[in-house]
Amino acid sequence: MEIANVIEKLNEIKDDELKDLLKEYIKIKDEISYLNDVLEDVEMLIESIEHIKRDTTAIKAIIPKLSKYTNIPMFNDLIKMIDYVDSVETSEIEALRWKINKDIEELEEKLSMLEKEINIRLREKFL
Repeated sequence: MEIANVIEKLNEIKDDELKDLLKEYIKIKDEISYLNDVLEDVEMLIESIEHIKRDTTAIKAIIPKLSKYTNIPMFNDLIKMIDYVDSVETSEIEALRWKINKDIEELEEKLSMLEKEINIRLREKFL
């Protein structure tokens, strides 16, 4: 359902408490969606860093072989860069991933409680 239609339907509800519950429900759903998108980006970043580290290992193995035949100053800079990339730790990013997962779980629990409360209110209203 389009957001404009949802807002219009919400405005038709006369019960302010129910309206507030529904608004909170929509807000939490939106926040969960946003956090899931961020989580996907974080996971992609971790995967990309690990992929780069695997590639740097292969490059690091090739450079000494090439250095035997030619002396290219860029090789030293490349090795320094590779060493830096290898030193990058993903632990902070992993911690962020776990925090986002925890936040999503907490919001989903809150959402579940809201759904129950909304269902009770709707039954009271319409049954």
